[in-house]
Amino acid sequence: MIGTTNPAKFARYRRLLRDALGTRAAHIVSPSDVACHLHIVEDGQTAENNARKKTQHIAHSEGAVVWTWALCLVVPGSGEYVEEVTVRDGLAAEVRTPIPSGYPLSAIMVDTVTGKRVCDLTEQEAAVRLHPVGEAVDRLVQAAFTDVNAS
Repeated sequence: MIGTTNPAKFARYRRLLRDALGTRAAHIVSPSDVACHLHIVEDGQTAENNARKKTQHIAHSEGAVVWTWALCLVVPGSGEYVEEVTVRDGLAAEVRTPIPSGYPLSAIMVDTVTGKRVCDLTEQEAAVRLHPVGEAVDRLVQAAFTDVNAS
């Protein structure tokens, strides 16, 4: 389970997770797909703290392997795997309109490599921007599968 109810984030993270899993079979769902209602106060000091809190709640209440942003993977009965990834973006002086649905922050975030707003990146530019996230996903999935296969 990918721990977000935002359809745009879910699609992006599902693509990253499928790429990381390769040929390993997995049924990837969102909390909405299994009627899991998230009522979690995100009061952690960092995005990692909030991701861990959300992931632990879903994993333990649903008994599912859960993935949520700020890269925290929880496998019930096996362990927690955390990676912190920094993607550096700038902020635009004004909001681009219309504001894209699903990921509205992309209208003000500016990719520091291309100088473009995130919502205006080509698919290839977006992939390059998120490459460190994909690498972190690969490391988390590999660590989890190594631990599960060892037990």
